[in-house]
Amino acid sequence: MALADNGRVYSVAVAGLPSARGDGQPVTAMIDLEAGSRIVHMIAAAPDTRWLFATRGGYGFAAALGGLFSRNKAGKQFITLEAGDAILRPVPLFAGADKLALLSARGKFLVFGLDEVKVQPAGGRGTILMGLDDKDGLAQVVPVGAGGLRAAGIYRNKPAEDILAGKGLDPYLGKRARKGRLLDVRPKDPVLSPVLS
Repeated sequence: MALADNGRVYSVAVAGLPSARGDGQPVTAMIDLEAGSRIVHMIAAAPDTRWLFATRGGYGFAAALGGLFSRNKAGKQFITLEAGDAILRPVPLFAGADKLALLSARGKFLVFGLDEVKVQPAGGRGTILMGLDDKDGLAQVVPVGAGGLRAAGIYRNKPAEDILAGKGLDPYLGKRARKGRLLDVRPKDPVLSPVLS
């Protein structure tokens, strides 16, 4: 599965991929990529896996990967984008995830129930996941389960990580479309990831 910066999705059958021997083949030889667009994300997973699709503008939705398939080499429109918006890296929604954590480029952090995320099997624009101030954008989206969340980065010139779980997430809990509050962790510009238990 290939996702382009214009919101179109392209399916490439595994059987159609070149073997591991030789020089290979560019993915653009297997699809009809619209002129002026480029592939920004690739996904290889089972059709029944659930994924979260979000944009820097704060919109998003969930969908099973099977809903993205298209037999057409020209792909199909899947994510509706406003002018100047961009697609974030799609995130797999693992079994046991019951919350969604969002971090804006300016450090605002919000956690809400995954049940508030709209499921859109055929794609679209989605709903507002996080309210954003002017000149801010959604930077990271991470599903959260019982194990909580890891915030990794650099603190005092050394690698560091903080774990937010249970009551540690309580100050950030809210409802979908809220702005959240500043994330209080040691690492500067943390990279968030779920702690799988």
